Amino acid sequence: MPRLTLVFAAVLVVLGLVAYFGLQEAGDRSATALIPAFFGLVFGGLGLLAMRPGLRKHAMHGAAVLTLLAMGGTGRALGQLPAALSASSSATPAAAVVEGEAVGEGEAEAGAEEPVRRTAVIVQSIMFGLSTAFLIACVASFVQARRSAAARN
Repeated sequence: MPRLTLVFAAVLVVLGLVAYFGLQEAGDRSATALIPAFFGLVFGGLGLLAMRPGLRKHAMHGAAVLTLLAMGGTGRALGQLPAALSASSSATPAAAVVEGEAVGEGEAEAGAEEPVRRTAVIVQSIMFGLSTAFLIACVASFVQARRSAAARN
């Protein structure tokens, strides 16, 4: 499981770097696109700690909790995914049209919908899916460890 954690960490770092450098224009880059990379760095540290047998259990439980946090932060993107996939551009323009008038960002009425940030929604959805798969692997590993410990006794 520590190796899987390191692979998961590397995938998150790559996802964050691609989101930041590859999917955004130089002038429009947002540091929030690097969030998967930051999570990946923490997962990498936990994976390295888990390589030590005495710390494995604690590090892997920490990775499972961190995965739940990642899922909680990215899960809402799933509801926006259909709209993001059907959007023709990578982001909607900063100005929205409310009741026939052009309105700058932040000036839209309270009833107006928030524009779909296509790239952000897709990256968050990918991170959610990866996190879900990793959490399933963690739970399966925990169950297997418990069963093998019970069989030894």
